[in-house]
Amino acid sequence: MEDEHYADCDGLCYDCDHFSYCDLSPDTKSESLPIFEKPQKKIYLASSLSHECRPDMYRVLSELRSSGHQVYAPVEHTIPGAWDYSNQAWGRLVFEEDIKAIRQSDIVVAISYGRTKTTAGSSWEIGFAYGIGKKVIVVEMDEGPQSLMVSNGSHATVKGLEGLLEYDFSKMKRTMTESEQK
Repeated sequence: MEDEHYADCDGLCYDCDHFSYCDLSPDTKSESLPIFEKPQKKIYLASSLSHECRPDMYRVLSELRSSGHQVYAPVEHTIPGAWDYSNQAWGRLVFEEDIKAIRQSDIVVAISYGRTKTTAGSSWEIGFAYGIGKKVIVVEMDEGPQSLMVSNGSHATVKGLEGLLEYDFSKMKRTMTESEQK
């Protein structure tokens, strides 16, 4: 009975507290995991939602999913009846859903654009994940100086999509790039 329910729920299921990840991105829809495959990790993807950063986010999302990971990407989720809520109530619901997803993930993968371009939301998600003991993999997309708090609060830092593709999620080695932090 429980397995039947899990097959029917997607996203964050408030009925059973089941954490599954839906695949709503048009760029990754064809790369859905077959039901019989066991994903490697449940990953929360922290990233800027600005239009200029979305291509990188969708590439990372696609690569993680094609590697067998389940990925929760906040950009893919909506609050049912969002227009019926006040701005503050809607914001609180989004916040609570994202917090729940971070708590239920195995790790957080965060896309960073350096200390001056990484959004406050992404930095907050990284800090929260660190604070509750989640391993954070930071993908440095910018050659500029990185936030010392983000870099030192992460389990691993990698350079760009190439570094992420080379990272072995089964071993989860601690790594730190040589990015400027001063």
